[in-house]
Amino acid sequence: MKATDKFKTRLPLSVYGIIPKTLVVAALAFAFTENWLITIAGGVPTGLLLHFLLNAYDSKVTFDKGILSFYYFRPMLRKQTVNLSKVDNAIVAPERKDYVMRDVWWKTDMLLPLGYSKLLLYRDSSLIYTLNFRTNTEDTRKLAELIKQSFPSELPTVHP
Repeated sequence: MKATDKFKTRLPLSVYGIIPKTLVVAALAFAFTENWLITIAGGVPTGLLLHFLLNAYDSKVTFDKGILSFYYFRPMLRKQTVNLSKVDNAIVAPERKDYVMRDVWWKTDMLLPLGYSKLLLYRDSSLIYTLNFRTNTEDTRKLAELIKQSFPSELPTVHP
């Protein structure tokens, strides 16, 4: 993949976790009240709110001609762009699996996201900005390789 290529990530898997969260919270509301009106009026919005608050960094990432665009789904479809020509170095630090709780909510989502992938931006050898995002792990690896190609290291690689 060349640095001039266009790249777009897919939807993160946690987008689809809204359904089980909403169903479980609505079922719990019905179990305690046995009233369908309270289940619909309280359980469904609570399940939706739980999902929206805990997965605020789910995003779709595009890379085109040195500009990274992050399209966050929540809140209200916000967009954040980063021009890589204005920084000296950029590093993608993927989220670490040992810090993230998995296998909760039927393996479709995380109950409490503890880690995100991070984009670290450097200028003059100092960290100027950290941007949190979450997308598919395969796409995060590809994005990290693409950004690494955009910023070649000054140190030569010596092979044994």
